[in-house]
Amino acid sequence: MAYCQISSRYVQILGNARMSQREQSEAKDVSKDPQYVDEFKRIGLTNGAVRIELGVLPPAEDGQPPVLEAAGMLVMTVEGFVRSAATIDAFLKQLLEKGVIRRDQSPAQPAKPS
Repeated sequence: MAYCQISSRYVQILGNARMSQREQSEAKDVSKDPQYVDEFKRIGLTNGAVRIELGVLPPAEDGQPPVLEAAGMLVMTVEGFVRSAATIDAFLKQLLEKGVIRRDQSPAQPAKPS
């Protein structure tokens, strides 16, 4: 399982990036209903904001493996992304300790950074 580590030096340099007013407005208007996703489809950095494309796997058809489809996007500052990565890392450690996952488990097709 690979983990992304970002130096705090980069957070200080890029941490001043903020969402545009339009992105902030759209973020406030998002429904509070939970959204199911199977995994992150793509992660990238555009105009100083981290964009995480969410993906879902539709039911397989005709015996073909399902293809991950876009199902929305998270947009956040680099600083928020780094804090979120630390939260995910801490939760992964809890899952390891509880035996829910094993360190040698790896996804069949990990998302590729863009």
